[in-house]
Amino acid sequence: MAEIQEKKYNAGRLRSMSKIVDALLSLMREKPYQSVTVTEICSRAHVARKTFYRSFDSKDSVISYRFGEMFKGLSDRFDFVDAEARELLSYCFDYLEKDKPFALAFADDGLIPLLEKELKGYVQVAYDYTLHNSASFEPAYGEYYYKFTAVGFISIVQTWVASDFKLPTAMLVALTRRLLSGVLA
Repeated sequence: MAEIQEKKYNAGRLRSMSKIVDALLSLMREKPYQSVTVTEICSRAHVARKTFYRSFDSKDSVISYRFGEMFKGLSDRFDFVDAEARELLSYCFDYLEKDKPFALAFADDGLIPLLEKELKGYVQVAYDYTLHNSASFEPAYGEYYYKFTAVGFISIVQTWVASDFKLPTAMLVALTRRLLSGVLA
């Protein structure tokens, strides 16, 4: 299950981590995720491999960290017990609209299993707080809800990215709520 990032890093390490994330996302605009190497990430970020491995285990962990940043912002802003699905979805789509390089990562089919795993974990955390008392949520089928929501969200973001972000985020929220209405009732 995904956890909200709570690690504290010094300013220098945070700068290096940010450069590494930016370098990976930049390289992914040039070639598929599976083809990007740690050496290329380090070169683009202007950091040593030792610096990379001080903060990350692999390039997958860079993407996981980036997801964690998004979810940490979400959890800092909302009390999941009282938050409505519309508010949570709005935050996520607005976040991705402001951070298009991260949103573009959703378009890389090689990343789908990792994105699904990461998002499913965060969806589970959110559902544990928001839907535990919902009449439409049946805990025995939780894994199905989590995966369906994660894959659905990824698919919507992929379509949005492919359309060059043409739909406004408010329309995406309404569409997503409608598509997931059986889950997010």
